[in-house]
Order: sequence, then structure tokens, then C-alpha cells
Amino acid sequence: MILIAGDFLKFDPAGSEEGVFLTDGNNSYRLSYYTRNTIGMIEARIDTDVPAGDYTLTVKTMPASVTAEASWKKPVTITA
Repeated sequence: MILIAGDFLKFDPAGSEEGVFLTDGNNSYRLSYYTRNTIGMIEARIDTDVPAGDYTLTVKTMPASVTAEASWKKPVTITA
């Protein structure tokens, strides 16, 4: 489970360009199960198809007509 707190986080879970993404340089995985998706908090479950490794965590939202993107500075490590 990933818990993200911040501002302007809410996104359309049906939109393929918005959401929480894990990227390892070669592959990008969009998380698909969210237990909370509000303006100030996102709770997401890491899908079982995401292999163990180090990832960049990115949140993409569309608060206006343009997609906003923010990435966590430190790598997120997924273990088996």
C-alpha cells in the first residue's frame, strides 16, 4: 500500500493519463486500485504484476486542462 499526502492530488481513476505511476526506466506501471482518492490524500495498492525493484513514484493529475505531474525524489523499493 502506498499513502501519498499533498495538495491537488485528486484525479480521474478512469483516465489512463492520470493516477499513480511506478517507473523503472524501461517500464511504467499505472496503479489501478485506489482506496482513497481525494484532493489531499491518495491510498493505492501496488498491483501484483509490478516486479520487485527500484521505481520512481509519479502522480499525474489534471486540475485544469493541462496534466500536472509530480515525482518523488527518492526511489521507491518494491520487494517480493
